[in-house]
Amino acid sequence: MPATRYAYFIGRPVEGKSEQFLQALSDIVAGFSTLPGVRSAQLERPYYYESDELDIYAAVRISFDGPQDIEAALATPKRQELRAQFAERVKPLFSGIVTHINYNGDEHLA
Repeated sequence: MPATRYAYFIGRPVEGKSEQFLQALSDIVAGFSTLPGVRSAQLERPYYYESDELDIYAAVRISFDGPQDIEAALATPKRQELRAQFAERVKPLFSGIVTHINYNGDEHLA
């Protein structure tokens, strides 16, 4: 069963730092795509909000073959390096919270 790990960025980039934030985050996401078991890693930005009640600025979606692959990828030294880079290069540019949710999924391909 496919599994997905999302990181939700709830809030906004520091004023005047939006492009720098997105570029730094994109670089980190590219690094996540190299972790073992990762099928794909995507930086997603909403272009339409059905409700103004949510303040989700961006999401990172990392797809795996199964939940065990998420756990294996998170346990690697490379992931620890990416976390340190995120803390240094990305988090200071964002005013808000970052939270993660892991999902199991039913995949239906066309």
